[in-house]
Amino acid sequence: RTIRPDPALITRARGLTVTPLGYIWVAHTPGQRIVVLNGVGELQREFPVWPDENAQVTDVVVAADGTSFAAVLGINKIVKYDENGQRLLVWDIPPANTMEAPHLALDAEGQLYVTQPEESRVARYSPDGVQTGYWQLPRPPDMVKPVGIALSETGRAPAIWVTDSEGGRLVRLDP
Repeated sequence: RTIRPDPALITRARGLTVTPLGYIWVAHTPGQRIVVLNGVGELQREFPVWPDENAQVTDVVVAADGTSFAAVLGINKIVKYDENGQRLLVWDIPPANTMEAPHLALDAEGQLYVTQPEESRVARYSPDGVQTGYWQLPRPPDMVKPVGIALSETGRAPAIWVTDSEGGRLVRLDP
């Protein structure tokens, strides 16, 4: 099925996530905001990712407790928000461009996985922003730009799936 929200809410958006209750969280890059839609595309709420800065959000994920995380370029940060969109925590990430930008995934324990396209790696962070691991991917010509990321549960640890936006590859990491 197709839903048709107001184009001003989603045009040129870079990332999204859907919660178990069916809310669609959109990283509205040019609007520098997070937009929350219901299952039929109606605006439920929105909040700026970083007021008064060039802060282009490229992805968003939502934890089971209602907190959310956003990858924000221009200021090169991961930002954690409470359920009302208030900033709780911020940490630095390597710079990238918004077309081949960092993307996010959360595991069942709330660990945040972040692609780092320019470094050709995936970093893992605890919910409080402490880096708890990373995976260095092959550098060019074998791996160019790891951008998209997803997790699949496979027993003791999730498999990490990464897309290579320039090399046209799909890579599975088994931590």
